Amino acid sequence: MPFWVRVEHITIGDTTTIIRDLERKFRKRWADEAFPGNKIKELVEWMNTIRILRNTPAHCSRFYGRNFTYNPFLNGEDLKAICYEKESDVFKNKFKNNFFAEIIVLKILYHNLSEEDHLKWNAFINELERRLKSNNLDEIYLGFNNPWKDALQIKIGSPAHSV
Repeated sequence: MPFWVRVEHITIGDTTTIIRDLERKFRKRWADEAFPGNKIKELVEWMNTIRILRNTPAHCSRFYGRNFTYNPFLNGEDLKAICYEKESDVFKNKFKNNFFAEIIVLKILYHNLSEEDHLKWNAFINELERRLKSNNLDEIYLGFNNPWKDALQIKIGSPAHSV
């Protein structure tokens, strides 16, 4: 069966495995072309994060009040979006396992896409805010801090990687 036929039926987990198992030079080329400026190890971890985000509700689990056992790679700037600067590194690493950290990963990946996709992302964030308010959900149980919406919005017209 041709690869292009299989792609339609491939899972996120399968995609992550394929990328992880590619010969190093092909992984690097894929990473450089698809997500310039990011390391392959980070991309594989981010793909695992997306897999977990997809599988959590698909298997009747919840995001609210949940601590994920998987911590995505987050650089210093991403950690600042999650935690206040005065927090210790131990706290920051522990705090990486919440829904907000997982959403930060999605934002990083979306940031490499087109401006049209940036607009769709921002619409998603606006809808998320609306639903949180309309359902009286306490944002802290998702790991959201006070400026969470600003941290998740993509500034339209901003260069890639200035997330």
